[in-house]
Amino acid sequence: MKTIVAGQSVKMHPDIVHFRLEPLVDLNASRVNVGQVIGYEVLSELRDGLIPERWFTQLSGRQQINILRQQIHSVSGKIADVCFYNLSVEGFLALNHCDIVDIVAFNHVCLEVSDASVLKCMNEKEQYLFYKNISRLRYLGVKVWVDDFSIDDLITLPAHKDNIDGIKIDKCEIHGRHLKDIVRLVKSVLGNIPVLIEGVESERDLNTSMLCGADIAQGYYWEGKNIISA
Repeated sequence: MKTIVAGQSVKMHPDIVHFRLEPLVDLNASRVNVGQVIGYEVLSELRDGLIPERWFTQLSGRQQINILRQQIHSVSGKIADVCFYNLSVEGFLALNHCDIVDIVAFNHVCLEVSDASVLKCMNEKEQYLFYKNISRLRYLGVKVWVDDFSIDDLITLPAHKDNIDGIKIDKCEIHGRHLKDIVRLVKSVLGNIPVLIEGVESERDLNTSMLCGADIAQGYYWEGKNIISA
């Protein structure tokens, strides 16, 4: 693993040891098998004893935004490739003008909705406010993707039309029998937007991702990096 030390002081959350980068590879590239990395997802490595999924869901929208801004300041000024950052629906709803100004000041930033499945339980007003903030970000150059998409989320596709820039399919679907159908339906409903397969860790996973019609793969089949705050 490579290590990059941040060039500026960014106050790290006390539970975060460092930020790690999980590679994204273009499946349409001619040299994909030797690892043509086109971007990274930025993840928080937590101190021992903490379960990431549980820890993240306990954060308020404001706490998530503070960590997001720490991640962007620590990473995006030092990585030339596109970097993806997680934010929940609650976090998107909590974004204010200053947050958005700070986020769009950096190049190559993509945000991903970490729990878009909750949109099924939201009323029209909440969905309107959610997509309004996404629209502001996209207008200013920040792409927004839906993360952890599974077969159970197909019902939400019409709401996403013209509102997002890509879909990341959850790793639980990589060896499921419906993967190709999910990719086909996403592109059929949302247009020819990029579809990414998460959790690629072997040659078998890579071949499956290519055969299902996905555009991008993500996982530790390729070498990752650590970003440590100064």
